[in-house]
Amino acid sequence: MLGTNAGDASDDGVLHELACSFRFFFIQDNEDEEGHTFGKTASDINKCGKITTVESFWAYYSNMLKPSELPSNFDVCFFKDGYQPLCEDKANIGGGKWTARLRKGQVLSLIPKP
Repeated sequence: MLGTNAGDASDDGVLHELACSFRFFFIQDNEDEEGHTFGKTASDINKCGKITTVESFWAYYSNMLKPSELPSNFDVCFFKDGYQPLCEDKANIGGGKWTARLRKGQVLSLIPKP
């Protein structure tokens, strides 16, 4: 899913630290039509990498599969470290969700090329 250079420094060698760390999560076979993780447990969610710098975010993001290459019913989540993409996580009470659902043909035209 991701490359191995997730902690690389910027061109000037300086890392730009974030105020807090984040993580990407991957959920396969998410069968809820609304995209909710109801019925999912922590064991169904794959945690990937700890994002602590701007550079590590872009290194992970740049090495992720394109949306058109992902299998159906596959969610990518980005949460503050210590939180999980589960409705049962007390930190998510009263929280929200932003979801974009596009037809496969539309996805490629909306994603900027690096």
